[in-house]
Amino acid sequence: MLISDGYRQLNAEIHGEKPTWGVLPMESIKLIKHLCEKTKIESILDYGCGKGRLGKVLSCVQSYDPAVPEFSLPPKPADLVVCTSVLEHIEPECLDEVLDDLKFLTWKMIFFVVATEVDSKNFLSDGRNAHLIQEPFEWWYPKLTSRWKVQLIEVVDGAFTFVGKT
Repeated sequence: MLISDGYRQLNAEIHGEKPTWGVLPMESIKLIKHLCEKTKIESILDYGCGKGRLGKVLSCVQSYDPAVPEFSLPPKPADLVVCTSVLEHIEPECLDEVLDDLKFLTWKMIFFVVATEVDSKNFLSDGRNAHLIQEPFEWWYPKLTSRWKVQLIEVVDGAFTFVGKT
């Protein structure tokens, strides 16, 4: 299971209530665009796309988010899978299946940004912090490197960026 029905509904609610929820920062879009140009990426899957901003800026993007009806169709594999500010929101019992799904969908490269050990300032309507997984980079590292070869890692206070190849 990638997401429970109840959790999908909670995420749909927060997407509807918060206009900035799930909006990819322009800095990340610039980095993704540069990565695509440098590596000759032809297709992108924005996995957990939120409001779909990346797909509005780049033409080769397939947007997927199970909690946003217009983006909820099952995704197809792509050269590059972008998954920013998503993994910390996954239900812990679904994480391995989500990572396996991401591995299946990634033809060449994956780009993650993950918040670590930091409480989100947002809460779900059931009272839980929106960051369901709050673990340090060292906890995430074996989960990612067992599925992708490291191309780039940048760890900063409260988050990390990981670029991996299949």
